[in-house]
Order: sequence, then structure tokens, then C-alpha cells
Amino acid sequence: MKILLSSSIVCLTITACGTHPAPARLKDAPNASQADLTIEAPFQQLIYTRKENVFDVEKLAFKPELLPVRVTYQGDTFEAQMRLRGGIRFCNGFPQLKLKLPKAKKIEGQTDFKIITHGTYAQDPNIPLDIPACANSRDDVDHRAAYALENQIYDLSARVLPYHLTNLKFMVRYLDPDHGIDLTEKAYFIEDADHAAKRYQMKEKEIYDVHSRLAWRGNDTDDLIEGLAGEEYLQQLAVAYRKLEAEHPELSPFAITEQIKPSQDELIVLAETLKAKAKTEVETFLVSSKEAQMNLLKQFNRPALAQSVLFRLMLRDTDWNLFGLTKHGTGIKNFELLSDGKEIFAVPYDFNESSFNMSGSIFTRENYLFTLKNFIKDMQDNLDGFLIADLEREIPLFAAKLRSVRDEGSLRNEARQSLDHFVEALESYGK
Repeated sequence: MKILLSSSIVCLTITACGTHPAPARLKDAPNASQADLTIEAPFQQLIYTRKENVFDVEKLAFKPELLPVRVTYQGDTFEAQMRLRGGIRFCNGFPQLKLKLPKAKKIEGQTDFKIITHGTYAQDPNIPLDIPACANSRDDVDHRAAYALENQIYDLSARVLPYHLTNLKFMVRYLDPDHGIDLTEKAYFIEDADHAAKRYQMKEKEIYDVHSRLAWRGNDTDDLIEGLAGEEYLQQLAVAYRKLEAEHPELSPFAITEQIKPSQDELIVLAETLKAKAKTEVETFLVSSKEAQMNLLKQFNRPALAQSVLFRLMLRDTDWNLFGLTKHGTGIKNFELLSDGKEIFAVPYDFNESSFNMSGSIFTRENYLFTLKNFIKDMQDNLDGFLIADLEREIPLFAAKLRSVRDEGSLRNEARQSLDHFVEALESYGK
């Protein structure tokens, strides 16, 4: 987190890039009669003017504001709320959505969903677009196959992992009458962590107290100083937020956020002050953060964690924020956490474009074996051998479980071959 870049902390606008085809007109909408569920929303506003302008005081992060939408399901039409999750995937894919239903209008007993849609959103060519991450060029590939594979990975996780998130499959009709948008696409609704926790008779676990945005290894000193300064800035915002919320309970989260944000000039001065303070804390942080991290990891149910790690290795999705082995930090990323009051259980999710390398290439047995051995070496070198014995106990059991389900579901051919090669790597480990 670069504190001098206020847009990355206070207000981030995400758009798309390049020239886009005109949006589908209402009269052209295909498959509308097949829809299981309809969402009418200001999708142009959700996508083109998305701003992370609401401070989440619990998670110490900014997020987009929930917008009102209209949902029709099984003949019943009702009001709900929606926001974007992340940006536009693949620079041209349909964005991930967060849907929040009223408690009286649950779908399959649930009110909160992450929605992954298979298609490509028809974007308005008349709106200026700019996403540097897309290299200012438009991705013309239709990613339905990639999204379908992602859905299949969720299904696979339900067959082989002791703790997983469920997903509901729908044909969803998306409507934005003001902009002539009417399209129907396959989508799947990912279970919210809180609902999963109740299903397992547990509670959702949130981690905030181990500098979760920072890596205690892998970062240079300047990066650590920036990170510590950013952490302190967010903590100060949290104090200001709670104070104003207590004094003015009538204010909305958006209104509170607007009042506590410093001006650009104030932010520059504050950044320098916080960085100066952070310089004096780096050495202490490097020691204390590892100690805190090890204390946290000891609370995990190790068999479940080991199986989740192996599942991630199979997908070649080694963003090991949980263990602090990369520059991405020690955040609990790509895992939901559940607790039974005694232990923490890791539940992997967000199987994105890196999963099984969705470009279609096939990982060999040798590639997998090399990755597995390197990961175990990292655990030995950086985390005092944490989890290694558990991984080695689980490896033959997990290989047998994967073999038993390989023909279930509908994994596409190259993904199935990669799964087979991963099983072979597990079976040959230690021989």
C-alpha cells in the first residue's frame, strides 16, 4: 500500500480499456426465457463509476458502496443491494458481483452471495475507458470456458476437501433499461463464509491483528516502511470512524467516510509523518510479526490446512499470503476462515484465472514435484518446518482421494490431465 498514492487508499475508480462493442439492445436479448433469476441494476454505474469510497472499519479497508437493485426469483420481485468485487476480470469479462438479499427473501437459505458470471459484459463504447493493468488494449477472448472451469473447481473442492464453499448454478438475466442492457448468462452464486460457518456449526473467523497486509520476509526495507505507514493510517481512520459513528449514529457509512478522509495536502503531510515513525519500527516489526504469525498458525487445524495447501498446489495457485512466503504479505488471502472456538479451519476459495493455468497448458508430474518440494523447503527455511509433517501425512491420503473422484464432474481435458500428473507427483513424493 503506497500511502502517497491517495487513490489506492481513499478512492479508486475502475473502468475498462479500449474500444468496445455497443451494448445489447433490449430487443436483441438472447435466452431471456431461460432465466432462473433476474437482476435489474445500474450496471453501467456499477462498472464505469466504481469507487472504493466506503471505509470498512472492521476490515480496515475501503470498498465500493452497495447500490439498490431489483431481483426477481420464482415469480417474486423484491429490492436488494449489490456492489462490484474487484475489477473487470480479464479486462473484458463480466465483473464479479456481491449480492445482498433481505433476510425475508433468502435463496436456498442464504442472503449473501459472490456471483461469478460466465459471459462478457457488453460495455458502452461512448464512455471513456482507462485501465493501465490491461495495457490499454481490449481482450477479445470470450472467457466462458475459463469461468466454467472455475465453477468445476468449486465442485471438485466439495468432493475432496473436508471444508468447502457450496455454489448454486443459475441462468441470470441482467437488466439495465436506462442503457439498453439485457443479457442472460450462466452464473454461479458462491456461498458466503458466514453461511458456510453455520453449516459446519462454527463461526466465521476474521484476522486483523498480525499486520495481515505486510510480509515479514521478502520485502525490502522501503516496502516495509510504506506498509507500516499504511497500516498506521488505516488504524487512525478506524479510530476517527468509530468516534464519529458514536457521536452521529444517523450518518451512513458513506457519509462518515467522506468526513474522516484527509484532503490531498493533509494526506501528503501525514504520509511523511507516518513513514518517519515507521522507520523506527522496522526491526522490531520483523521479529514480532513472525512471532505473532507463528502463534496464529498454531491455532489452525493442521490436517484441514494441509489438504487446503495441497489443493492450492494442484491448481498452481501459490499465492501464499497465509504463510508470508511472497511479497504479497501475510494476509489470509484466498482462504475463508472458520472457527469452532478451539481451532481455525482454512477453506480455499476464489479459484481465478491462475487455477490449473486457464491458458490451457498442462503441468507435468515433474513440474508438480518440483513445486511441492520447493514449497516444503520454504516452510522449513522460513517457518521452522511448520506443517511439513502434516503435509507428508496427508499426501498419500489426498492422492488416493483425488484418484477416486477424477472421473466425476466435467473437468475439461487439460485440467484432468494436470490433475492426473499432480496425483502422480504426490504418489512419487519421498520415493
